[in-house]
Amino acid sequence: MDALPIYAALGASTTWAIAAIIAYSPTRSLGAFTFVKIQVLSCSILVLSFCFLTDRFNTIDWGYWPAYLVSGVVGVLITNISLSVCVRRGGPRRAALLSTSKALFAAVISFVFLGEKMSIESQLGCIVVTIGIIVAIVLNKPHKNSHVLESVDGSISIIIGTGLLAGFSQAIGILALKKPILEGLDPIMAAGIRLSVCSVAIICFDILRQEPIFPKLENNKVMALVAILPGFMGYVVAAGLLLYAVGQRNSAEMFILSSLSPILIIPFQWIITRQNIGLGVWLGTFLVVVGTYLLVKS
Repeated sequence: MDALPIYAALGASTTWAIAAIIAYSPTRSLGAFTFVKIQVLSCSILVLSFCFLTDRFNTIDWGYWPAYLVSGVVGVLITNISLSVCVRRGGPRRAALLSTSKALFAAVISFVFLGEKMSIESQLGCIVVTIGIIVAIVLNKPHKNSHVLESVDGSISIIIGTGLLAGFSQAIGILALKKPILEGLDPIMAAGIRLSVCSVAIICFDILRQEPIFPKLENNKVMALVAILPGFMGYVVAAGLLLYAVGQRNSAEMFILSSLSPILIIPFQWIITRQNIGLGVWLGTFLVVVGTYLLVKS
């Protein structure tokens, strides 16, 4: 078994967990669309500059332009606007928990459209992880005096809906680039393409709305700078690691391993809040660990 893709997928989980914590304050201050816009435009410039300096543009096959378009608009723009709304209203842990649904969506999509098959143990692992996610959501109730990271702002149905949409969109966006990566597209260049397409979509949307491309930040300049860090971590580091992992091994398995953010986010959040997360989350986490073990073992 080649362990490097497994480590890459686990690295993506860890990176997304830390990024979710960092992103909480700026997304509440800036709003979902402005938050995503700042991240995408800044990270696009950084990644494309790096790819140009390291001569990675020659790995692009422009015959796959529909895949690039889908990955950029659906996999980046829709995913991150949905996720930002979810983080803003439900906190980083709930957002990370709901976005793990990308593993289930990836399993179905890769089976139906890519012809990838999983062993019985792998299928059981996916089912157990999914049950764990549901248990953690249903059984967890916020305390009356919860820390702001655990507070719920608005309808729980919006939180769940945007979280699931983020998971579905991310699965489509990553899987759309699997074939190009198998045929030589560099994973970092793939991340740059996704960001570039998303940047163009954002600019076109602002032009249609007759809104300024560069938002007026007023008193949020510091938060705008803070927003760039989780953007780079999520769009470039974590996405690059997952793109590499998916290009090397079974897509559903790698998505499962990259979906451990809710587990990894617990110790980070506990350090900040010092509050008990709740029995439901720990039970759900246990099920996710068991499911992941079955998946890695298979």
